[in-house]
Amino acid sequence: SLSLHRAKSAGEVGSPPEDVKVLGQTLQHRNASKNWHKVARLAGALATDTWSNLVGETAVEAAEEHVYDVQTEAWTVHPVLVRIDPANPIAKGRMRECFRLKKVLEPPRPEPGEAPRERAQRRVDHHADKIYAWHADCSSEVSEFVPHLGRRTLLRVRHRLGLPGLSIHNATIFTVGELAERVQALGARKVEIEFGENCPGLGASELKALRTLIARAIDVTTSWQRPSINYMAKRYMKQEDDTPEVYRGDVVMQEVCKRLALQFNSWSPPPPKMIDMLHVGLVRLTGRPDQPFFGYESFVTGEYRKWNTNGGWRDESNFRHTPHAFSFATFRMTKGALMVVDVQGVGDLYTDPQVHSCSGQGFGEGNLGARGMALFLHSFRYDLNPIVQYMDFEPFLLMPGEQPSASEAEAAKFEAGEAYLKSQTWFRRSRSIGSGDGLDIEDELDAVTWESKPFLGQRAPPASQVNAFPAFLSRCVDSLEVGELPRDLRSSVPDIETSEATVHMALAQLYDERDERILAGTTVDPEATSRFHTWLAALGGCLPAMLACAKDDAATRPSRLQWAHNAAKRGSREASVLALSLIEPGDTMLELFYVQRAIECDDGRTERQRKSDMDTCQHELHARLAAANLALGDRATAVQNLERAAALAMEAGEFRLHERYSEEAAQLGSDDQSSEEDAN
Repeated sequence: SLSLHRAKSAGEVGSPPEDVKVLGQTLQHRNASKNWHKVARLAGALATDTWSNLVGETAVEAAEEHVYDVQTEAWTVHPVLVRIDPANPIAKGRMRECFRLKKVLEPPRPEPGEAPRERAQRRVDHHADKIYAWHADCSSEVSEFVPHLGRRTLLRVRHRLGLPGLSIHNATIFTVGELAERVQALGARKVEIEFGENCPGLGASELKALRTLIARAIDVTTSWQRPSINYMAKRYMKQEDDTPEVYRGDVVMQEVCKRLALQFNSWSPPPPKMIDMLHVGLVRLTGRPDQPFFGYESFVTGEYRKWNTNGGWRDESNFRHTPHAFSFATFRMTKGALMVVDVQGVGDLYTDPQVHSCSGQGFGEGNLGARGMALFLHSFRYDLNPIVQYMDFEPFLLMPGEQPSASEAEAAKFEAGEAYLKSQTWFRRSRSIGSGDGLDIEDELDAVTWESKPFLGQRAPPASQVNAFPAFLSRCVDSLEVGELPRDLRSSVPDIETSEATVHMALAQLYDERDERILAGTTVDPEATSRFHTWLAALGGCLPAMLACAKDDAATRPSRLQWAHNAAKRGSREASVLALSLIEPGDTMLELFYVQRAIECDDGRTERQRKSDMDTCQHELHARLAAANLALGDRATAVQNLERAAALAMEAGEFRLHERYSEEAAQLGSDDQSSEEDAN
C-alpha cells in the first residue's frame, strides 16, 4: 500500500520551490508519489476478479457485519450486502470449511447539513451507493421506471426471456431484480431486443428509460466484480462448534494477534521485515431462517505457507526467521503471558493463528497453555535466529544438547541474516523505519493480553503484575550446580511464580513423560534435563518445582532445606513437613517454626484421608509441637497440644494414640498441679 502525504491547504497559492520539504518530502518526491499512485490505480483497474462467476451464481443477501475493537473490547454491528454460496465449499480443513464471499458495506448516511462533497470524502467504498440504491429498487416493478408497459406486455416479455410464468393477478409481474438477472444471463442486447419486439408501443423516451435501467444493471454487476470485495468465509463443520460464541472467540484471538503484530513492528530496534495479521470479522445472514454466522477474512492470492504449529512443529524445508521471531517476540513482549503460534499465511501477511496463554485460559481448544509454549520454545532456535538477537530479547534457557545440530543450510541462512543486520544497508534502512515509539508496550499490554469476555474464561491478572524474566537465572546456569540454592540467592526467588518458571516446569513434565516431540534429535538424558528445568522453574518461583528440588537427593542438604523453607513460606504443608526431616537434630526453634507452619497450612483433607495417603497427620504434628514446647519449658502449651492431638487421633481412628496422648496430657497436668501444691 502507498501512503501519500498531501500538503496543499485550502488557502495555498502557487507551488513551493523545489528545495522546500513538504511533510518530509521534496516536490520532486511528491511528483514521484503521484506517479506511483497512478500506477497503483491502474493496477487495481486491471486486476481480474477470479470470483466474478459468483455474481451470476448467487443472489444478493442482506446481512450484519460484526467487528471487534481490541482496544475498547467492544463489538460494532454494520448492515452489509453479501453474495455467498454456502452449498459449495471451495476448501475443507480439519474443523472448518471455506466459501467464496463478496461483501459491500452500507454507505454512510448523509448527516444533517452535510454537503455532498463532505459525504463523498467519508465514503469507504464509492461503489456502495449504486449497489445499495439498486438493491432497494430490485423489488420494484419495471414499469415504475419504464412507463406505458402493461401487465400483459410484461408477462409476454417475461415468457420470452425464459422466466417462470405468473398470473396476471400477481402483485408484481416483472421486477427490476429479475431484469438484472436476465441481463446477466442473456446479455443486454438480447433483453433490449425482446422488449422492442414485444412492446411495439415503446416510444423514444420509454426506450431510453429501458436502456438506462439496463445500463444500471450492468454497472451494478460490474461493481460486484471487483477483487477488493472478495473475502474468504469460514464455517465450522461440527454443530457444537458452529455457535456465535466460538466465532467471536476466533475473531477476538486474531485481533489480539494483529495488535501484537503492530507491537512487533514498533519494537526498538525494529525487525527487518514488517508483518501484519489479516483483519477478520463475522457476517450474520439475517435474511435466512436460521440466521447463520460465518467468519470472514480478506481473500489473498499467493503461495500459502504454514511456518509453525501450536504443537511445536516448525517448517524446516524453507528456513525463515521472521515468522518464528514473531512467535518468540510475543512471549517476551507480553512477559510470558501469551504466545502467538500456528503462524501461516502469504508471505508475512498472516492469518488463522493460535494463541497460547500461560494460564491456559481462553483462546479456544487450541490453547495448550504453558505446555504449548514449552513445545515451541524447545524447537525454536534462538541461537540461529538473528532477528530476536538483534531485537535484544532474552533467550529461553535450554541445556546443551537439547536441540539437534543445525544443518549447513540453516547455519548459512543465519550467517547471511546476521551479516545483513550488521551492514550499513540495514543501518540506513532502520533509521528510516523509525525508533519504535509508535506503541507503548507497557501501556498496551493490559488491553491486548487479557480478555474479560465470558467465552474466553475469567479475567487473569494484568501483565504488569506478572514478573518479567528473572535476570539472575542466566548467572545461575553458568555458576551453580543444578539444584543448588545458596543463601545469598534465597531472597532473589520471586514470591509470585513467573511465566518463565511455569513454562520450564511444563517442559520438565514433558521430559518426565518422555514426549517424542522433544526427545527427537536430542542427545541429553531426559531425567537430567527434567531436573535442570525443574531447578530453573524453582528459581523462577514455581511452588511444585521448589518442592521437587527440596526432595532432590542429589542436591546438598542446605540447599534442600532452603527450597523447603521457601515452599513452606508460600503455604506448602508438604514442604513444612519435609523441612522437619532436613533440620539439624536439637534445633528446637526451627522445629517449632516448621511444625507450626505445617499445622497452619490447610490442604483440605481430613485426618482419615491423610492416614489413607500415608501422610503425616495433624495429630502427629501436634504431638511433636507439644514435645518442642516441653523442651522449651512451656508445659501448659504442651498440655494443650497433647489434648488437641488426642482429639485428632480419635478423628483419624487411632484409638491407641488417642489414649496415649490423653494419658500424657493428664500426666503433665497432674505434674504441674503437684508442683504448684509443693510451691504453696
